[in-house]
This record gives sequence, structure tokens and C-alpha cells, in this order.
Amino acid sequence: MINIIVQSHFFLGISILLGAFFLYFQRVFQPELSEDSDVFFASIGLLGGSVVLFEGWRLDPILLFEQLLLSGSVFFFIFQNFSLRKTLYKRSIFQEKNASFTSKGSAVGTQPFTKKRFLYDSNFSDIFYYSSSIPKK
Repeated sequence: MINIIVQSHFFLGISILLGAFFLYFQRVFQPELSEDSDVFFASIGLLGGSVVLFEGWRLDPILLFEQLLLSGSVFFFIFQNFSLRKTLYKRSIFQEKNASFTSKGSAVGTQPFTKKRFLYDSNFSDIFYYSSSIPKK
């Protein structure tokens, strides 16, 4: 039996489902910002959102409040993660335009554009990246 009642758990479940759809469709609309792990976390979000949507009427008010706080913090970290990815992507594009910058002995501008994987130093002050494709010699 499916019991859907339009109360606070309904809106929380819908917001979790919409956040998971956003995370999944980010791969379609901005593939340079997406990672492979986003699909996994979007699947978890779809599962969790559907559980809250269909079975949320069983939650006590304090458990519903806990789910609200947890979902809010997850949405904040998703937003922060995509903001940082966008900043890193813009910085890598800027570094590609300035071909005089070298990283680990090879010029950045000599490699074809592929999806970048970023490496950080211990202070997060310098950002290095390496290409997922191996350049031909």
C-alpha cells in the first residue's frame, strides 16, 4: 500500500528527489564539472528521497527535523562542491591559455584537451593537474 500524504515529509522528499535529479543532469548540461561519483550519489539521493516521500508519514517530528537538517547540510555541500569544481575548471582554462606555465616538466598547452584530474599540494595554494590521456612522444 502506498500512502502519500501532503505534509512536511512530502516536500522534503520532493526536494531530495529534485536535488538528486540536479546532480544527475549536471552530467548532461555541464560535463566538465561532473565526476563519475556523481551518478552514484544521485542514485542514493533518488532512493533516499523516494523512501522519505513514500514512508515519511511514519516519521516522528524529531526524526523529520533530523532528516531536514541532514538534507540541508548535504545540499550545502553539493553547492559548495560544484562551486569549487567550477573555480578549478576556470583556473585550468586560464592556465591552458597561458602556455608559458609548466607543470612537472611539460607545457600545459601542448596536450590535447581532455577531462582534467586535479592534484593539490598540502596547503591548497598551488593547483596542479594532469591529463587523463597520455601524450604521445
